[in-house]
Amino acid sequence: MKRGLKVLIIILVILVVVAIAILLVKHFTTNEVSNELTGNSISYDNADAIATMDVVIAKVDDKSLGVINKDDPNDILTASIPEGDTNEYKQNQEVRVYFDGTINESYPGSFGKVSKIEILKESSEVTIPEKVLKYFYSSRDNVSVSNINVTQTGISFEIKDTNELKYEYTNTYALYKKNPKAEQVETPSMPIVTGNTTSSYEGSGIPLWVEATKVSDAQSEDTVTSENVSEDNVRKTCDWTNIYGKLESGEYDFSLTAEGFFIRIKFTVNENGEISNVTSDFM
Repeated sequence: MKRGLKVLIIILVILVVVAIAILLVKHFTTNEVSNELTGNSISYDNADAIATMDVVIAKVDDKSLGVINKDDPNDILTASIPEGDTNEYKQNQEVRVYFDGTINESYPGSFGKVSKIEILKESSEVTIPEKVLKYFYSSRDNVSVSNINVTQTGISFEIKDTNELKYEYTNTYALYKKNPKAEQVETPSMPIVTGNTTSSYEGSGIPLWVEATKVSDAQSEDTVTSENVSEDNVRKTCDWTNIYGKLESGEYDFSLTAEGFFIRIKFTVNENGEISNVTSDFM
């Protein structure tokens, strides 16, 4: 009888040890672990909420939020508001987004399936960068170019920006000329103006647009004057004589760097130095 009792006790001890081991395994399997991909926590209790990210709201739309990563304010994202969500969102709130671990590669990036959004703070200590606010609230549709005057030695024009948060308009520009040797198949895209620009090409491999011939290495910003005409209007006057000299006949594309886009003014110079076909757009 005593021997049987000992065996029973041993069996019970083994069962208890096994039960504890199972509970420990379950605990460490479902507990939060580090997400090496996003740097946020992961929990496997919900297949649609395996990751979280703490963000700050920059803009509230009907069905989505424009946010910035709390740890990297220059990282702009959008998050869909889950169906049935009753939270009242506002700018500068700090929230935690529960999602499926996917960040869609786009600009701005967007969370995959969002299952829950939790408000952490009504007012975050993180400052939303002005360029982020401009991205969400300013529009090129509120920008126009007028009073364009082009000569062989320069150009002047006015930029009207009615955005509450206005874009920055630099004094950096470049002047491109259409290559008469290239056969134009369709309207080309102009190359982005950088310190190391490249020409656009058409199918034959011949450059379709090339930067106009320079007469010196003068900097474009040194040849521009800016005047604030009103709260919404600025006038730019560019004298490119020291950079491109006096333009010969041909088709030209003037490109001024703005904040996140370029102001383009196209025109034609004929054999008599007369200017025609003046148009403007943005890129």
